[in-house]
Amino acid sequence: MSPRIFGILLFLLALLLFAILDASAKYLTAFYAVPFLVWARYAVHLVVMLVAVAPSQGRALIATRHPWLMVVRALLLCALTLFAQLAFRVLPLAETTAIVFITPLLVALLAGPMLGETVTRKSWLATL
Repeated sequence: MSPRIFGILLFLLALLLFAILDASAKYLTAFYAVPFLVWARYAVHLVVMLVAVAPSQGRALIATRHPWLMVVRALLLCALTLFAQLAFRVLPLAETTAIVFITPLLVALLAGPMLGETVTRKSWLATL
């Protein structure tokens, strides 16, 4: 199997797993408090990383020259998860997912001001 096909299959698997994650989050919000679900998600992530990755990476796993940027990124990810799960609680799953599809547009809009990147016409066409 070519690396390109393998990459496509991995990406499709990731999309399937994200869909399962969103559907399970929607289901669980009916029974558990959203902050608890967010805590559980990241607690499980921490345990998996400590067991599967930390032994081979050691201190390099957490070493960074910009710790505050990593903290901000982590807080943004937690906020994203919290807001998404709160949205799942009150909106239908399909509607929430459709709203998420504006993400590429937001990324293209912010690429210039935040990262100094130039968004070409081809990129805008692909985004649209």
